[in-house]
Amino acid sequence: SAFLETDLPKLQALGRESRKPVFMWTYTLPSERSVEILNEAGYPLFIGAPGCARTMRVLADYRALRERCLQPISDTVVPRPPPAKFRAELLAAPPVLCEWHARPLLARYGIGVERLPGELVSSAADAEMAARNLGRPAALKVQSADIPHKTEAGAVALNISADGAANAYERVLASATKHAPQARIDGVLVQPMAPPGREVILGITRDATWGPLLMAGIGGVLVEALGDVALAPVPLDRAAATALLARLKGAAVLGPYRGAPGGDIDALIDVIVRLSQLAADHADDIAEIDLNPVLVHEKRHGVSIVDALIVKQPRAPQRRAAE
Repeated sequence: SAFLETDLPKLQALGRESRKPVFMWTYTLPSERSVEILNEAGYPLFIGAPGCARTMRVLADYRALRERCLQPISDTVVPRPPPAKFRAELLAAPPVLCEWHARPLLARYGIGVERLPGELVSSAADAEMAARNLGRPAALKVQSADIPHKTEAGAVALNISADGAANAYERVLASATKHAPQARIDGVLVQPMAPPGREVILGITRDATWGPLLMAGIGGVLVEALGDVALAPVPLDRAAATALLARLKGAAVLGPYRGAPGGDIDALIDVIVRLSQLAADHADDIAEIDLNPVLVHEKRHGVSIVDALIVKQPRAPQRRAAE
């Protein structure tokens, strides 16, 4: 402490002149007077190197995030439908749009147009016919705004052949009815199975302060277990979308590993930019969008949006004019 007493003016001058944060670390327990002197000089004091290193890492991450947020959004060419027409379609839709109803609206912004949406059927015979027309293994998914999480309801059947489509139709429909007896069911969607890929979740959520936020996460249907997600205000340009993905702890799985080629990051970024623009354009009308899972295929093979959900923002009831 005697040494610090002598150098207190120097420490204060260093704190004023330095453009970088200065930390103090001691490997022994400091005296109370030493702590007082360093506090007076404006220096944080650490008694462990790991805590000091973690603090520096958090400060560096915050600085990088702040600089990205302060950068102006660059112009990104995104196909944007006439706002009034899109809003009219959205307002005419039900409060919750399952995949069959959500895909046409997403396609207006060029999202999910790379794969055929499939065919909505209402009988086992039609399911078999639709599966035969695909000529490849099919996925059967019950379509209902009242069953947003179909897997938990047993309302999904995967890798179904044409011969097994009728039985699969009856099975998923029975499971959905058992899970939610009062659910309004639009039908069963018969789709071609998507090629394998790395699972990602993309979505839009609302924050009371920040408004619409784009969410990206690793794991798709396992995202709740992994907890690896990142958020950013909309809209995002390609640079901001790239930075968002880099914040994910598991971002490395999107690149080449264990002999597998890297994923089509460019296609994933394109979806992020388009989704963020949709959310920014219609922030007052959309409460939530969920694209889960999104399969990222190898480079130059794009992505597949396996499921989609849109939840509209509740509108305050209009008061009737006084008579």
